[in-house]
Formats: sequence, structure tokens, C-alpha cells
Amino acid sequence: RNLKLFRIRMGRPMPVGVNQSPAPPLQYAGYASEGCESVEVVPGGSGNRIVGIAPPVSDAAIVLCGGRSRRMQRDKASLPFGNETMLERIVSVVSQVVDEVWVVAREGQTVAGDFRIARDPAEGLGPLAGLVTGLGAMVAERAFLTTCDVPLLKTAYVARLLELSRGHPIAVPVIGNRTMVTSAVYSREVLPVAEELLRQRRLRPLFLVEAFAARIVSEAELREVDAELDSLRDCNTPEAYRDALRSAGCEARGV
Repeated sequence: RNLKLFRIRMGRPMPVGVNQSPAPPLQYAGYASEGCESVEVVPGGSGNRIVGIAPPVSDAAIVLCGGRSRRMQRDKASLPFGNETMLERIVSVVSQVVDEVWVVAREGQTVAGDFRIARDPAEGLGPLAGLVTGLGAMVAERAFLTTCDVPLLKTAYVARLLELSRGHPIAVPVIGNRTMVTSAVYSREVLPVAEELLRQRRLRPLFLVEAFAARIVSEAELREVDAELDSLRDCNTPEAYRDALRSAGCEARGV
């Protein structure tokens, strides 16, 4: 597959060749994306990677939306939540905290909306594959990872996790006996290990957490900014979706 060379300034796509004085460059590699304004196509070679030039960006968010939504029996990303879709709502929330947002979707998946999209070529390999795709696409040094089905996510929750992640390769909440691997912060330094876990088909994200000295974020630390832990309420079923709509004061339509 041919891939595209692009440059990003402050997390926004900018065509190569714009007449501006460039900031000190940072070499990086990532997946090509529909969300970038591309001006030159370069051969993909032996792998679907690209190399470009971009200044550093502080924080990113990776929003996973490539699941099959089997329990919901409808595409969760496109479900209405108030005047927007669930995916739009999540992207809106994290955009208030971070500089760069990537939506990770599976190959061939239709994603309605104006998003920067990275395609996950590894069908059926779960959130670890999505994390690898997002980390490979982003310019930032670390990213808050979330899914598209947590519509009660709070900006303060995202900010707290990013704050507590400083100086650590991973910051992950542990609530009771559950490690919340899809609501955590990962630095780019974990990418080679994550890629190796994929090659070994060790697909549980917990394997990645256990490979590093992760910052464990306690329930008490999160309740300081999200008393009911609504940011962790996912909508995997129609019942959970209706409950979330009621909590947000939104009308349930057709579910």
C-alpha cells in the first residue's frame, strides 16, 4: 500500500511546503491516515510505515472505535448521544485536554465525521493492536487511550491521568481487581514492546502494563475528579446505553 508523507504542527495537519519558518524538527514514523492533508505519495516498501518531519506535541488521545459492537448489535461510534454521536462526544471531550486526537478504526470501516483516522490493519486482534496503530500514528510523546463507548467521560478525568503519568511509561487505573487498560496513558516508548507482543499473539493489554514500571492510579485519586467514576461507564449493551442517556439527561431514540 502506498503511504503519504505529511507534516503536523501543534497537532493539526499542515501541507508540506507551506511558506513558514519550521520549528526544530523531530523524526518520527507512523501509519498513513485519511485525516492528514497529504501532498506526496511515497512507496510503502516492506511495511506500512511512513517517515515524516514534525515538531513535538505534548499530549495526544487515541480513541478506539474498530470493534464489532456485537452486544450492542449496532455500531456504537455512530449512536446518537444528545446532538452528536458517541464518537463525536468522546473526541470533543478529549480535544479539550490534548493537542492531537487519533481515531483508530478497522480497515474498511465507515466512520462518519471529521476525524483524523488511523486504520488498524490487524482485524480481530483487539485493543492492543489499536493502541499500536495509534502510538505509531501520533506525534506526541504519550497518549490517553480510550474507547468510543464511554460517553460520560470527563475532561478532569483525562487531565488527572495525564498529570499522574508524567515520568512514567504507563499510568493505568486499578479499580477493585480490575486494571483499566483501555482508559489509561501510554508513552511512545512502549511501542516496540507492544509490537512484539502482537507478533507473539499475546494480545491482552495487561501483558504490556506488566512489562513496565507502570504508575498505578488508585480509585481514590480518580474519585477526586470524577466522584461516581462515570468516565469508566461503558455502553456495551442497549441497557447500558439507555442508562447513560438518562444520566446525561438525553433522550433515548430507537434503542
